[in-house]
Amino acid sequence: MDACLYPKKDLFIRINLQCPYAGYYLRWYYNGWHYWHFRPGQQNIITEGENYRTLGKKKITLGTGNINYQQVTAIRSLLLTNEIQVYTESGWVNVFIDPSSLVVYDNKINGYEVELTITIGSKEISYFSYSPVEYIPIVPPSEDTDICEIVIGSQIWMCKNYDAVIPGSKVYNNIEANRDIYGGLYTWDQVMTPGFCPPGWKVPTEAEWNILINYLSGSAVAGGHLKEIGTDHWDAPNTGADNSNGFAARGAGYWNYLFNSFSQLKKEATFWTQTEKSATNAATARLIFDDEYVGMYSSYKGFGFSVRLLKQEIPLLYDDWFLPSIDELNQMYINLHAEGIGDFNVNGRYWSSTESNIERGNWFYFSDGHAYWALKNEAYRVRACRSFTGTTGQYELRDVGPAGGLIFYIDGTTYYEAAPSDQSTGIVWSNITNVLIGTTGTAIGTGKQNTLDIIGQAGHANSAAKLCNDLEIYV
Repeated sequence: MDACLYPKKDLFIRINLQCPYAGYYLRWYYNGWHYWHFRPGQQNIITEGENYRTLGKKKITLGTGNINYQQVTAIRSLLLTNEIQVYTESGWVNVFIDPSSLVVYDNKINGYEVELTITIGSKEISYFSYSPVEYIPIVPPSEDTDICEIVIGSQIWMCKNYDAVIPGSKVYNNIEANRDIYGGLYTWDQVMTPGFCPPGWKVPTEAEWNILINYLSGSAVAGGHLKEIGTDHWDAPNTGADNSNGFAARGAGYWNYLFNSFSQLKKEATFWTQTEKSATNAATARLIFDDEYVGMYSSYKGFGFSVRLLKQEIPLLYDDWFLPSIDELNQMYINLHAEGIGDFNVNGRYWSSTESNIERGNWFYFSDGHAYWALKNEAYRVRACRSFTGTTGQYELRDVGPAGGLIFYIDGTTYYEAAPSDQSTGIVWSNITNVLIGTTGTAIGTGKQNTLDIIGQAGHANSAAKLCNDLEIYV
């Protein structure tokens, strides 16, 4: 057994993980489970034992190229949940994160390192037994498969059958060479095991298979469009096969759990979906050698069928929000609120990022469409906005923008988007009430810098500007 994958238990273990294709799974819950596959260059594990408590820390440093932009932005949601788990030999084990330990260096484009410290075991001392993790959890490797993808209509599919090696899975006739040709054969329960899919991929639903079938002109002919041409991996006549989209389905056959036998090689290809039909059955898609039809069926979960994965869209993070200036709020009023959209409070007093004088900030009254001033320590509503560059005509006023808000102003190819809802019904302009910033503007285009100037004050701790600057929206 490779020592770099399964080191011995000890009080202090330094594990060099420079193993080819080795990787590890972490998952966390934030509006659903998110799975993250990482390949650290080096991992240090320290356990500190108390009689009824086991704690540990991991520091994971990832160099440039080991993680992409979406993963860096997505991992920030780790700070919003306590439900974090790491996959060990015993399955998913709870871990706890120290929020101050996550550091992103450099920038999100040219390379970065992520340092993540997590505590392994129970947060609280148990008076009955040891904490849930009494040993150093060793994370099993996941092979870095050679993944390729194809775009078919609005979907992105893996261009070959998935061939994950998991306990109990099959390969046709138990001949390992068939794995590269036809992929693996899995029961439905194996397919639905957390961590089965590589990051960014999922087992498609029945509805998603139907989207593919309908795009390919319906079930009567879609099977032909999905099948690989020729008789290398299908028996003759391989009716209707034209592989017009690159899906290149092959007749992988299946494993019959009733007789522990394999059947239908080159005659049939059956694919699991994640859609459960009953306690015993789940939906499958089936292609056959002598017809161009593709059918959707309800199949018993114990059979070993193929899996073709669908790319899972990774939510994009929008964190470039700012407190609008007076003129920017005015445009929200004219182009959104006055048109009866935008869900603004009809009598709302909304802070702007425009300073009035040493003691006061400007606010906008959505009841009459005028600007006023108030003491900086008064609490008013807040609606963040963001600006971004697009293409000519990409959006029109009152369109839904990329972050889910409404476009309220357009300057050539620069678009301004209001946040989908208020960030607060009452917060101060700033906790600094007796210092003049003196650099904030009123015009459109000044809100972002205004926001930075406000939160950049010495002693600054709380403000409407900070609330906007800290806003994160995943779409």
